[in-house]
Amino acid sequence: MLCNGNTIVKWDDFTNINEYNDIFIFTVSKRNAVVIPRRFFEDENDIIIFKEIIEKNVSSKTKVDLG
Repeated sequence: MLCNGNTIVKWDDFTNINEYNDIFIFTVSKRNAVVIPRRFFEDENDIIIFKEIIEKNVSSKTKVDLG
């Protein structure tokens, strides 16, 4: 089934945020996650800025592993 639409996920909704070699995974639940490929970013500086945004906004209850 294909759905067209938007979903807003608040920072507090993420249970885990993990960085892997080629992707970032933002886990919302056992069945839902947001996956962002590293190729989305223009360069390594964009990734550094992205990580700073994560660290600034993430809830203290969220488990974060950024490499």
